[in-house]
Amino acid sequence: MPNDIIDIVEAAYDVERTESSWLENLVRAATPSLDHGLGVVGYVYDASDLDEVKVGSFHSDLRAPVLSSREQVQALIRHSDPTYVQRTWRGLPCSTISETPDIEEQPGYTAMRALGLHDALVINGIDPTWHGCWLGAFLPEVTKLAPEVAARWARIAAHIASGFRVRRKLEQLEQLEQLNATNGAEAILSPGGKVIHAEEAAASKAARDSLREAAIAIDRARTKGRRARADSVDEWKGLVAARWTIVDHFENDGRRYLCARRNDALPEKDTGLTDREFQVTAFLSLGHTTKLIAYELGISASTVRVLVGRASAKLGANTRAELVTAFQRGAFTLARKS
Repeated sequence: MPNDIIDIVEAAYDVERTESSWLENLVRAATPSLDHGLGVVGYVYDASDLDEVKVGSFHSDLRAPVLSSREQVQALIRHSDPTYVQRTWRGLPCSTISETPDIEEQPGYTAMRALGLHDALVINGIDPTWHGCWLGAFLPEVTKLAPEVAARWARIAAHIASGFRVRRKLEQLEQLEQLNATNGAEAILSPGGKVIHAEEAAASKAARDSLREAAIAIDRARTKGRRARADSVDEWKGLVAARWTIVDHFENDGRRYLCARRNDALPEKDTGLTDREFQVTAFLSLGHTTKLIAYELGISASTVRVLVGRASAKLGANTRAELVTAFQRGAFTLARKS
């Protein structure tokens, strides 16, 4: 994972843009790390309906006549096996195409191999709302990702999902041509971590301390000496305390502020679970690991395990597989809260 991977995270949280501009900027930021000479493609999608996954904004600089348009991507997904679509678009944060189960039977793989393309690396920013952002780059040979590389890209995918979600929420809130991340923010901080303003849940000392520590960690990850390191993204979590995403806002005079925006994904109705139990179970239903869920929510792995245990007891599940089944049967969907 060469180059400045923090560039990708920063692009994910550059949310004061239109969707198409946000996506183009993200693809541009990811290209130095993803491109193996054949270009990079990206698109956003809504997989809340498996029978008709909707592809939104699309940007490509691929140098191959495949995945060349939004319509082509839409058609490939439509003709893919629904079970395959559910396992991948609805949950898989990072993989090479060759490593995904049953890929040989899918039309996209057939089209790719017909052009002499052997493999592709996919980064999928997906969350329990089933809205996602897909980035892909063709590879010169069949590739198996090392576990540590896959884990890093999964963390990048968590930021892409978080940034895409906060951008959608901001757009829904404002419905203005010019998005402003300060509007509706629960806290405003300086780049050094000083809390300038805090309200609602962010006003408590514990919350202010968590946000201050997160701001300092983000600033540290962005320093010149660390931003190109493979582990630079480890301290920059997907959420702070399972509630806030921190994004930049620049004033007209160039001053930069950090805005803590509520960005958790919660259900529209009572589920019998606490908010955190619901969040953990929702991410678990995507097939995400304990470590990745902890990173996505900005909580410890031990807390994730405790919350899984509590949710299991409430839903009468004896295993994680039973918990996911019970959760899904309960129709605790976030898809409408896009």
